[in-house]
Amino acid sequence: LEVTCVSARNLRPSDPSLAFLGGGGDPYCRLWVDDKADGARSPTQTSTLNPVWNHQTLVRVPHPRSVLRVEVMDWDRTSKDELMGFVELPLEDLPWDRVVT
Repeated sequence: LEVTCVSARNLRPSDPSLAFLGGGGDPYCRLWVDDKADGARSPTQTSTLNPVWNHQTLVRVPHPRSVLRVEVMDWDRTSKDELMGFVELPLEDLPWDRVVT
């Protein structure tokens, strides 16, 4: 399956205490298929809550009933990356003959 992580808008800062300083996040997308990390991820966009990735990758889909999970993570140099948000897409609900946005 070809997946393009295009962009995100108005993300919440994962550290609200830095929001008043104008601090954004350092978001990237990470892809999972059926609760297994695919290893695919977008480049990190620094200091923004409105990232634009336009990152295209291929993910292996083991069967038509697979679920694609797209997570937006906040990269952190000194601690564990934090989840900023996610969406889960049951692939059986999507048309296979055209692009879905």
